[in-house]
Amino acid sequence: MSEEVIERLKTMGFPHPFKHIAVPNGNHFQPQNNFHPEVIKFLNEKFLPYCDAHHQNVAVDTKKAI
Repeated sequence: MSEEVIERLKTMGFPHPFKHIAVPNGNHFQPQNNFHPEVIKFLNEKFLPYCDAHHQNVAVDTKKAI
């Protein structure tokens, strides 16, 4: 289903960055620390540059699991 969502975003010209981060054998109970660094990396690369100056000064630890 996630592939269908990504394809629809592309087809409809969704204007914001998006990425499907696959979790091997994942489900709704997958521990966050298995994929959290990749999510933070994506957000830092695609969204952080567009935040206002206040938010750009917030340090993000990509190795820390929530």
